[in-house]
Amino acid sequence: MNSRGVALSTAGMVLGIVSAVFVVIGGLVMTSWICVPLSIVGLVLAIVGLGGCPAGADGHGQAITGIVLNAIVLGIALLGLASCGALFGMACWI
Repeated sequence: MNSRGVALSTAGMVLGIVSAVFVVIGGLVMTSWICVPLSIVGLVLAIVGLGGCPAGADGHGQAITGIVLNAIVLGIALLGLASCGALFGMACWI
């Protein structure tokens, strides 16, 4: 069992959950600046953790969950930023 892969998988999944909570509770535009970096870091951690966990091992499911959740949250946050820029001008990107 690779404890480093499990730790990275768990960290990626936790960052995905935290980002999802920020998107759902805080609204799309207000928390997008927080969610984008959290999702990127969580996605990288989950991908690296997946490489350290063979299929069926502890942490493999957490890594898959982290990858999927972070990718969805990243897409929603970027969509929120893009819609803000389209509606209100480039002030949202600064």
